[in-house]
Formats: sequence, structure tokens, C-alpha cells
Amino acid sequence: MSRRAAVIVALSLTACGSSPEVKKTVVERPVEAVPAPAPVACIPADTEYFQDTSFADSAYRFCTQGESGPACWRFDITTDTLTPFAAPPEASEAEPPDVSSGPHWRYTKSANKLELCVSDDSCRVVKLPAKLVMHEYTKPSASADGTMVVATLSSGEMSVKPTIVTWDVASGKQLARQKVGDDSYTCGGGEFVGNTVLIALNVCAGPGGLAWLAKPKDLKKIADLGPKDYGQYGPIALPLDGDDYLFLEQGARSVMVQNVTTGKVVSRLDLGPQYKKIEDSEDVGYDVPADGGAIWKLSSGGYAVALEGSAGKIAVVDASGTKLVSIHPVPRCAATP
Repeated sequence: MSRRAAVIVALSLTACGSSPEVKKTVVERPVEAVPAPAPVACIPADTEYFQDTSFADSAYRFCTQGESGPACWRFDITTDTLTPFAAPPEASEAEPPDVSSGPHWRYTKSANKLELCVSDDSCRVVKLPAKLVMHEYTKPSASADGTMVVATLSSGEMSVKPTIVTWDVASGKQLARQKVGDDSYTCGGGEFVGNTVLIALNVCAGPGGLAWLAKPKDLKKIADLGPKDYGQYGPIALPLDGDDYLFLEQGARSVMVQNVTTGKVVSRLDLGPQYKKIEDSEDVGYDVPADGGAIWKLSSGGYAVALEGSAGKIAVVDASGTKLVSIHPVPRCAATP
């Protein structure tokens, strides 16, 4: 082998096998902790009724009663979010004021004096029927055009049938007087819806009711409130166009449009399917509460309806009260086994 070839072989051996081993160090990146999702607010699974309810456009405020005590919530139907807020302190039951008033009337309880007012500074005292006072939990009501006032009077006993009286505001003349109800239906009374008197009576101790529309000048019946199977306890009425009014049925079972002048039922939107179905019902039945529920006007022009009990939802209906627009379930906690 030549000298040059030997050098080349030596260099090759050095390059291939004699260099020191390089150790590689692997640096592991720390695992980032994933934050736990924020708990979603929810009402107790067994909630049946909303208490101390109030509403302002898209926000519905209510309280619930659970094992740990009362809790209060704000539910926004634009975002479907539920947020808790501190329960307000229990208010002591205040003594009702001696003087109460409304558009075109003023009543002084201690003197049993009813005044009819053409304007705030122009009132006249009207003579009430002998031995009759304002019926408990009722107050006078003025017609939409301001020309008439209706009041519900009684002897002061809740078990006695009330008397409905209407007057002409300008003259103070009594227009009509009629004793209504029977031995069972002695609570409730009359109020104006538009220029028609709505007479709504109940049994005082529970959700059973009778309601009908009457002419103000003679109190003759125009029509029953709603169709034959309509729940008439505690009706809530909101004005639509003309003489049409939107009524919330007992327990928020439906919303109905009825013309209060003719008595014609224009439409009825059934909300029953929004509640749980009663499985053992031979007919199609839904678990609708005996009372409760609320309805209010939205700035969008439609109406919101609070469905309590087994539903626990807010329904939105259109401005005509005839079409269901959307449903917003209030988040409910999972039932514990």
C-alpha cells in the first residue's frame, strides 16, 4: 500500500468511528391547565311556581322556593341567560291608604266617599247605595273614553254577593246597578276593558272563576269571556286595535283575542302543548297550572307570556296575539336521583 493510500484509510477510520457521542436532551413543555367551564345557572328541577314576578321588556324577574330557601333570578329572553340576584327583604304588610285614586275617580275609605272627576281639580261626590262600601280587594275603574266609572260594592262581608254599579262621570248620575254572583262566587268584581264592563268573579279560596262582558249602561250580558271551555279565573286583558283585547287564560293555558263590544272571539292560541303531557289522560291533556302566569308587551311589538309549572318557559307571540314566534325555556337543574 502506498503512503498516500494509508493516510486516506486512517482519515476515513477516524471520521467514521472515533468521534465522541453527543447526548440529546428533550425538554418537555408543561401541560397548560384547562379552566373548568363556569357553572350554568339553573332553577331547581322541582320548581312549580314563580313568585314575586316582575318584567321589563325582555327581562323577566322571579323568585323560587327551594330546600335552601328562596332564590331570585333574572331571565333575559334575548340571550336566554339566567342570572341570580339577591332576594329582596320581606316587606311588612302595609296598611292600605285611606285615599286611593285613578283616572276620573277618588275614594276615601274612612268616609266611604266616592268622587267622580272630569279633571284632577273638578270632582263631584256621588251617593253610594245605603250600607254598601267598596268590595274587598277591588277598586273603581274608568272607561277608555273617560265618560263612565264602574265600582264593586258590598256590605263588607266577603261571603256576600257583590253589587256592580256604573255612573256617568260628567253628571254623576247612576247608570246601572246589579247584584252578581251566587253563594260560591262572591269575590272579584267589575272593571272596564275599553268601554265595556268585564265582570270577573271567583270563589275566594281557590282558582275557580266566572267572567263575562256587559254593557255599561244597563249591565246586560254581551257574552261570556272566551269560548265554552275557557278558564275564566283571574283574567288579564291588554288592549289591541279598536275594541279587540288580548286575554291571558287561567294558568296561561292560551292567549285569546276577543272583541269586547260584540263579544266575538277572534282567535285563540293554544299554549297547552308547551306543558308536560299527562300520560294517563284518556284524552290529550297537559299539566297546566290552576293559576299563575303573566303577559306583557315587548318593545318589539309582540308579547311575552310566562308559562309556569311543568313548562317553565317564556313564550313570545306576535303583535296580533295569534302566532307563536319563539319559546325560551328557563334553564332547569337536572333532577337528583
